[in-house]
Amino acid sequence: MICNSTGPKTNRSNLWDESIMKKSMLLLALAFSVALGFLASPALAADADITVRSVYHPDRSRTDLQSNLVDGTAESKTYDPKGKLLQRMTYKIDEKGQPIEGNAYSPDGKLLFHFSYKRDNFGRVSEERNSDVDGKLIRRWVYRYDEKGRIAGADAFDAEGRRISGESKTLNKTAAKRSR
Repeated sequence: MICNSTGPKTNRSNLWDESIMKKSMLLLALAFSVALGFLASPALAADADITVRSVYHPDRSRTDLQSNLVDGTAESKTYDPKGKLLQRMTYKIDEKGQPIEGNAYSPDGKLLFHFSYKRDNFGRVSEERNSDVDGKLIRRWVYRYDEKGRIAGADAFDAEGRRISGESKTLNKTAAKRSR
């Protein structure tokens, strides 16, 4: 949780810095995409106990991921094009290498938020929950899939269950056109 250091002392949950949260959520979405690609990939076969990979993104940033199936953990680090650390994420993974839950950290190691995933009967992420460092729900993402099982989009909801305006994302433009 990021708190303002100026102003009167108030409830910590009211001090959440929205701009940092939005940047962190974008990095989390990027990490989620990376996690889906890395952690559920065929390269994590039973004989590959530890896997290390790097993905280079269109903006020239890079995400490195190390997965350890023996101890059920993974860690991703995202760097800007100049190699500066932007964010570190730690994951608890299942026996298939899929993320169950994790934590997001700032470049200086400060815990930003916690996230967890629910899966549907097909093993796909159906819901992602983000909570602050005290465990209070901040945001919940509900993922949609097209008829071929491809991720089509996600909607965001606040802690009270209200849809957050402007916080939906379409991840598969072809599926989005077909669902209209």
